[in-house]
Amino acid sequence: MEYRKLTAEDAVEYVKSVPGLFSKQATLSGSEISDGNMNFVFRVAERENEEKSVILKQALPYMRAVGPSWPLTPDRIRVEYETLTIQNEICPELVPNIYHYDEKLKLMVMEDLVSHHILRDGLIAEKHYPSLAKQIGTFLARMLFSTSVFTLTDEGSQKFKLKFENRTMCKISQDFIFTYPFQNHPMNRYNPLIQKEVSDIWGNHKLKVEIENIKHQFMTNKQALLHGDLHTGSIMVTDNDTKVIDAEFAFYGPMGFDIGLFFANVLMDYASHRKEEHADDQDDLLNLIRMSWDELERQFRKLSKQHRNYASFPDMDEFLSSLFHDSLGFAGCEMMRRVMGTSHVEDIERIVEDEARANAETFVLCMGQKLIMERNYIQNPRELFLAIKQLEEQRDQSL
Repeated sequence: MEYRKLTAEDAVEYVKSVPGLFSKQATLSGSEISDGNMNFVFRVAERENEEKSVILKQALPYMRAVGPSWPLTPDRIRVEYETLTIQNEICPELVPNIYHYDEKLKLMVMEDLVSHHILRDGLIAEKHYPSLAKQIGTFLARMLFSTSVFTLTDEGSQKFKLKFENRTMCKISQDFIFTYPFQNHPMNRYNPLIQKEVSDIWGNHKLKVEIENIKHQFMTNKQALLHGDLHTGSIMVTDNDTKVIDAEFAFYGPMGFDIGLFFANVLMDYASHRKEEHADDQDDLLNLIRMSWDELERQFRKLSKQHRNYASFPDMDEFLSSLFHDSLGFAGCEMMRRVMGTSHVEDIERIVEDEARANAETFVLCMGQKLIMERNYIQNPRELFLAIKQLEEQRDQSL
């Protein structure tokens, strides 16, 4: 079957053709539920029991939100499928199940997480997830350790690097996270009320040197298979369950990148609630970072000690300290680009009053710069919290 773009009706007929998903007697309905920029996503469900459903995701040869004027490799669905396959081997309870993959039509059929919702939406609504920190820490520790040079042979590591090069998607990250936001680029968009802060950043030579160093690390430090886009919109949750989705940006790169993106998006939600009368909820967000890092560190140490080559591993204290520093640098770049660049976050965008939104955005930019410039001096999450609280006090005094 040659490649073609599916409709909701096509998705229903396609799912019917996949053995074992639904009974032959079932009456199915399909609906498009795409909400991202890149792909078509359909939900196919039984009419008599809509909770019995699957998701069909198809990659287009262009950016869905823009159209054919922005070509984009559909090979990203292959990368996502192969990454999800590995994730299901390493931490099956933390990712959706895959039911079917079609190379020619650039699609896959997977579990519908109908009882879950997007973590970002929950954090905006100030919901609490008791299991989230442990589960995200577990996901990060298992994936980063199990696909790294700690466990792979040189040959195995080289195969991963080639299979998950994902050059086109990495170029998008390189441009939109580390390059465009820090120059006067036509793709940028930002609140006019923060023009001075943006201009100051464009002219900050020392900051831009550090960002270039972090970008170089993103491009060259091949440590493990990453999700590649691990923000709070790529995590689905219930009160007690966590699933990581949308791994089309997966690549073999620096471990701190996934960790940093998660930290950054939690901190941006923290900034969005800053002027609200919910100090306890803000502290819960900082504790989410602390507990997820503590779980990652605990499991990483445990996995390394259980490995047969443990005696040849580098000093784990030094390695984890360096990993934390790397994570802060990536977090800082992610935070700043979400204010100054093309793609913003709903946590901040939902703030209706322009001045209040500008205050939150400026605080995010201040945090981002601090994490970039001082990343090698902040030793652990507790010191991170102290740095953020100190920054808050300084800003409150200056307003």
